[in-house]
Amino acid sequence: MAPGLGLGNSVTANPASGLFGSTPLLLDTYPNAHRAYSVRKLRTEYTGYAMKIRVDIGDDGASTTDKTADVAFDDDGFVSASSKIYNPSAGGSDGDTLATFVGSEDEVYCHTWYDQSGSPVVDATDTGAATLANQPKLYTSNSLVTDVTGSGTPRAALLYDSSDKLNITNTGLALNAISVFTSFNITNSANSAPFTLNYQFGSPTRYFFPYLLSNVLYFYHDNQAATSQNLDEDGYGLTIKRRLFSFLCGTGSQKMVINGNTNTAGSPSYATDSLGGSQTYVSIGHNLLIAGLTGKMQEFIVYDSDQTSNNAGITSEINTALEVY
Repeated sequence: MAPGLGLGNSVTANPASGLFGSTPLLLDTYPNAHRAYSVRKLRTEYTGYAMKIRVDIGDDGASTTDKTADVAFDDDGFVSASSKIYNPSAGGSDGDTLATFVGSEDEVYCHTWYDQSGSPVVDATDTGAATLANQPKLYTSNSLVTDVTGSGTPRAALLYDSSDKLNITNTGLALNAISVFTSFNITNSANSAPFTLNYQFGSPTRYFFPYLLSNVLYFYHDNQAATSQNLDEDGYGLTIKRRLFSFLCGTGSQKMVINGNTNTAGSPSYATDSLGGSQTYVSIGHNLLIAGLTGKMQEFIVYDSDQTSNNAGITSEINTALEVY
């Protein structure tokens, strides 16, 4: 069933009813996203859930007795401990709050991050034999994972431990027409890769990914010839902080914007290849090779077009909603 949003006094509303109609959401203003995942509602007409969670019963790392449920957006369009859950596999009822469903269990994982794009729907999951070891957490130590900058409003986030990854197909994407917008916070200044765009993994190897090590790079590998470009985002140092990334690819340039600052150095590649090959997916939270994100992520949006002209507007909306910087 479609999720109901608790409005108080036992009144509920379907997300498609216009509850958020007075304030256009990101994908209302900048439509036609190829894929879109977030801890907040991104499109007024989206009637689904934010994510499917898996509660680790007994916190033993085993999945045999775990319970799952879909998590709806709260009254303000975000995921919170007060969000309603639906379709529980066990130990709960439709309309329970997330906190009630979790109960005293410590660790809760994101089993599936639902695609809000509607174009067509491709949900982000741990590919292959899904395991807790590869899934980011929504709760840890019986507390909802949140992220915040300064005196901003704490908002739900997914916690990655460097091995976690949620993957989506990269069918229909090409390096001359792709834009990625993501908000994340590294919590360890070593080997963090928030995502990768694969179009061949094997021989020859071809991929793109941003890489945060001793500084911020984006890294390109073409037929065993690896190149990287230092973004000098923190003066050749790596500050642990929240970042709003734009990765913008057109026919003549590939660049990254971090918290409003554009990389002005030369692009490592002007490749126009279609994304595809032996591993045809985009990995959210990992580069599929040596490094993954150690930290938190709140949003990941992909357009199958060059959104350079809309970058300022898109990033401003994300920053206003999530208070990244």
